Amino acid sequence: MISKKRGLAALILLALVVLQLQPVLHPSVNVPVFAVTNFETQNHFTGNTTEVSVFVPPGNAVAGNILADFLSYRGIGIQSYGLLSSFNMPAAASSQITGELNILKQDFGIQYYVNNGSAVAFPALYQVSNASPLQQTANEYLPSDIRRAYNFTYPLQHNITGKGTTIALVDAYGDPLIKYDVNAFDNLTGLPPTNLTVVYPSNYHPAGYNSSWSIETATDVEWAHALAPGARIVLVIAQNANVSTLDNAVSYVISHRLANIISLSWGLPESQLGTQGLNTFSQVYKYAADSGISVLAATGDYGAYDQQKTLTVNFPSSDPYVLAIGGTSLYPVNNHFEQSAWGGILDGSTYGSGGGYSSYFSRPWWQVAPGFGSAYRGTPDVSMNANKNTGMLVISEAKPYKIGGTSISSPMWADVISLIDQVSHRSLGFVNPLLYQISNTPMYKTSFQDITAGNNGYYNATTGWDPVTGLGTPKVGDLINATQKILSPYGAIALINGTGYDSSGISASLSIGGYPSNETYNGTSFYYLSSYYNSCNFAKFGIEVNNSTISEGYMISQGGEVFKSFTPLGSFTSSTHSFNLNLSASGQYLNFTENGHKTNLNLFLENAGRSRMSFGAEQIASGTNMTRIPYATFTGVTIHKNNTNLTPAEVYETHYSSTG
Repeated sequence: MISKKRGLAALILLALVVLQLQPVLHPSVNVPVFAVTNFETQNHFTGNTTEVSVFVPPGNAVAGNILADFLSYRGIGIQSYGLLSSFNMPAAASSQITGELNILKQDFGIQYYVNNGSAVAFPALYQVSNASPLQQTANEYLPSDIRRAYNFTYPLQHNITGKGTTIALVDAYGDPLIKYDVNAFDNLTGLPPTNLTVVYPSNYHPAGYNSSWSIETATDVEWAHALAPGARIVLVIAQNANVSTLDNAVSYVISHRLANIISLSWGLPESQLGTQGLNTFSQVYKYAADSGISVLAATGDYGAYDQQKTLTVNFPSSDPYVLAIGGTSLYPVNNHFEQSAWGGILDGSTYGSGGGYSSYFSRPWWQVAPGFGSAYRGTPDVSMNANKNTGMLVISEAKPYKIGGTSISSPMWADVISLIDQVSHRSLGFVNPLLYQISNTPMYKTSFQDITAGNNGYYNATTGWDPVTGLGTPKVGDLINATQKILSPYGAIALINGTGYDSSGISASLSIGGYPSNETYNGTSFYYLSSYYNSCNFAKFGIEVNNSTISEGYMISQGGEVFKSFTPLGSFTSSTHSFNLNLSASGQYLNFTENGHKTNLNLFLENAGRSRMSFGAEQIASGTNMTRIPYATFTGVTIHKNNTNLTPAEVYETHYSSTG
C-alpha cells in the first residue's frame, strides 16, 4: 500500500509498472478514462473548497489516472466529463495540489483552471419585454418573417430542413416548462413538433431556478428549431452558470458526440478567465473542430467594452475554433427588410453587438477577409438580428416575450449551418475557413448582406469585415449554393495531346510526401490518372489521402453524374508514400493497377474515343478552396499507344475550380 504522504513521483512509477505488466486497452471513444470516486463521501478535508477544471489531452489516459489516484489518496474524488474533469480543491491542500498539477502539465501536457467563483457566464439576452397577446403577434418577428428577411426561399423550395443533423444547446439551470413552451411556440408559429431530448451531464440536476436562464433556455430551443425544423435538438443543462460547469457540459457533448452542431448563447469577458482559463477551455473547442463538430457562440450584448473598463471581447466566441455570432437591427421597409449594426452608447456604457479584438488569441490562419487587418483574433465572424426593438417571439414558462440579444442570433445561425450540412451530406464541422473563403470570392456579395451602418459604441460597421457585424448576415439560399461551390473539387490536370481513340492507357510513378498539419480541415487530396473528355465526362483512377488515411479508387462522371468508390489502404504517415499506377482501356473495359493490385470496370464511357489520357491532382470537400494541394510528384509518365510506350511530347495544363 502506498502511503498518502508519498508524492506524484511514486504514483507515476506505479502507473508505469502497471503499464508494463498489463495489456494496453484502447477505448472506443478517444478521450481520457478517469477513475471516478464520490468526493462528497470520500473528502477528508474540512473548510472551503475551490472548483478545478482539468483538460487531459485525448488518448493520454495515463495522466488522467495518475491525477485521479493522487486525489483519491487524499480523499478527493474527480468527476469526468470526457475532455474535461473537475474536482473540489480544499483550501488546506491547494498549494500541494496545484504543485502536482504543474508537474502533470509539464510532463503530460495537461491544462487546468482554478475557478475562484468570479468566472460566471451570463446569457446574452438584452432587455427582455413582455410580448403582445398570443393572438396578436404583429410586433414580434416570427420564423416566417426571418425566413423572408434572410432569403430562405431556396431551402423552402427544396425541402431542406436540417434533416439528419443534430443541434446541441448548452444552458444553465434550464426552463422547468420547456416542453410545454416549445409545444406552444410550435403551435403558434405553424412549425412541426420539436424533436427534443434533454440531457443532464453525469446526472447532475440544476442547483436551483434562475429566471434569466429559463428564458434563455426557451429562446435557444425554440429558435434552434424555428429555421431548421427537421433538425434534432439536444438540450444539455448545466448545474449552474460557472463557466467551468458550462464548459464541462460542452465537453460532455463533444466527448459523447451528442451533436454535430453546438450553439452557445453565453459568455464572459476574456479578462475574467485569464490565461489559465483560456488555455484550458480552448483545448475543448479545438478538439471539437478536430472531431468535425461546429461550435457557435454569441458575442454578447454589451458592445465593445462588454461592461469592462477597457475594450474586450467575450469568450468562448473569441476562441479561434468557434464561430462568433454578432447582432444587427432588422427593419421592415416597404415590403422588404433593411439592416444596420446593433449597438451604441446608453447611460455612458456601450451596448449591442459584442465585438473587437482578442487580447489573448492571435489572428488565426483562416481569418483573411476584405476589411480585416489585425494581428489578433477579431469578432464577430457573422451576425443576425439581435436588437430587442426588432426582436423575436419566445414562449417561456407559458408566457410570451419579445426577445433581443445575440442569444437569439446564435441558434439562428446554428439553423443555417444545419441546412448547409444537410445539403453537403456530412457535418462540415469547423466552418470558419469556409465562410471566410467565400468572402474572398465574387460570391461574397450574393451570399452575405454586408452591413455598413451603425456601431457597437466604439467600432463602426464598414465595408467588408468589421468588429461589429463580422462578414455580415446570411442570404441563406445563395450562401448554401456558395458553400457547395467552395466544397467542390478544385485542382489541376495535365492533358496529353495526341492521345485520342488509338491510345490504350497511361502509367506513372506517384510519390506523396507527408501531409502537412494545416491541411487538417482542407478535405481530401486525390492524385489520379485519367481518361478525360471534359469536366462532365471522365474516368479518374488513383490515390486519395487525408491527414489520417490513404485509399485507392476511382471517380467517374457521365454527363455530370458522378459515382466513385475508394478502398482504404492504411494510415497516412509523415513518411513518403510511393505508388506505381497504370490505367489501361480496351473498348468498354477499364483496368487500373496500383502496385500490382488490379481494379476492373466494365462500362460504356460516352465520348471515350475522343478522350485524352491525363494526370492530375485535386482537392475534394475542402473548407478552404484554392489553398495549396499537399505536395506530390508524378514521374515516368508513359503513354501506351499501338503496342508502343511513348513519352508525352506535348502537355496542356489547366486549372479548375467552381469558384470562378
